[in-house]
Amino acid sequence: MDEYDCDNVDDSALTILSGIKKKGNDIYIIPRPSDDGKVILYYDAEFDTLEYTDSELWYEDGISTPQRLTFGKVLREAKINKIPITKNKKEKIIDIIHHITDEDVAYEPILPSSFDIAKTMASLGNTNGGYLIIGCSKESEVLGISDEFNIEKTIQESIQYSEYFERVQTEKMDISGKIIISIRVEKSNKDILIDARKYVRYGTMIVEDLEDAAKPTIITEGKTDWKHLKKALERFQSDGLYTELDIQFLEYEDMDMGDAELDRMVQTFSKIEQPKKYIFMFDRDNPKYVKKYAEKEFNDYGNNVYTFCIPKISKELDQICIEFYYKKEDLKTIDTNNRRIFLGEEFLPNGNSKCSRYVTEKRNAKPLDILDRDKKVYLKEDNEWSNNIALSKNDFTSNIVNNIDGFNDFDIEYFQLIFNVIEKIYKKK
Repeated sequence: MDEYDCDNVDDSALTILSGIKKKGNDIYIIPRPSDDGKVILYYDAEFDTLEYTDSELWYEDGISTPQRLTFGKVLREAKINKIPITKNKKEKIIDIIHHITDEDVAYEPILPSSFDIAKTMASLGNTNGGYLIIGCSKESEVLGISDEFNIEKTIQESIQYSEYFERVQTEKMDISGKIIISIRVEKSNKDILIDARKYVRYGTMIVEDLEDAAKPTIITEGKTDWKHLKKALERFQSDGLYTELDIQFLEYEDMDMGDAELDRMVQTFSKIEQPKKYIFMFDRDNPKYVKKYAEKEFNDYGNNVYTFCIPKISKELDQICIEFYYKKEDLKTIDTNNRRIFLGEEFLPNGNSKCSRYVTEKRNAKPLDILDRDKKVYLKEDNEWSNNIALSKNDFTSNIVNNIDGFNDFDIEYFQLIFNVIEKIYKKK
């Protein structure tokens, strides 16, 4: 016992000895009796000391020499070979911020209004539950929130919007010297209404609940995909096809819904039982999600959640987006402004077109690339590249939806491949 220096020993708690040094280092000792061959810890201070400090647990029965109870001895005597790791609240929030968990999370860089906080909390509670993190960007950057904001007052005002909010868990945390607010909202079994309106979440978007909450809902990865499907279904049903298919689409314009965001929604929705069918549809142009979702015709998660990739049309038309469900001659239709969709297969690696009439900023375009947005196309004689003649996907879609002449009678035969899958899911018991 020469390694212990007890000259300054003190009782820092009823059963905790402090002021002891072991080999020059401060250490706490928790002495406990071992009557009837058992060591029993009674006090929270004992657990705190053992968890957070350099400490040792000793036991004695009044007869034998006191013994140190090591961690290894505890495991062996209790026959423990599996130890669950439970993270504290702060560690869990850090994981959530960095998307290590699949929790549904809403981020706010600064303190929103009490109404917006209530609306966000309601959307979480009406969907799958989740967290509202204030003082953090959606890019997982911890910004912190200044004490100059009326934090407590604003949150209390937001809670007044619904009795359900009285049970939310609010935590103020210091992460690397920056203060954030974490609000945990559990999924509600009853509708949470804010000013008589029900809000729900789709990915990062908050919307009023769909017109018919019981209808199966199709969720696509692009803001134009649902428009193509909706228009095609209208045409099919007017011709007597898919007449029993009573579905709705998540219709959105401004939400940034790429395949990664759609994939995150799948992970969130597939965690719990859903009250109706949600069908998530991925394009076929990203090998990562083709590998994940296209192995089967569709994937059934057993809780009213389904996923599938749009089917390939042919060997040549495999890694595609939804626009390729129109015939190529239709896809290249010229609009009233002499613009059209251009495909990568029309161009040489240097950006010049094979027909020598056009040039594109895009180099080494893949055959099935649609030259859109930053992949502009110009007439060869337009030396200053002043007039982009590439029709955007969005404008192409608008022409179809609005029945613009030349765009109102495209061949939509290939879209049956998609609706055949949706129909199977719709009829599945």
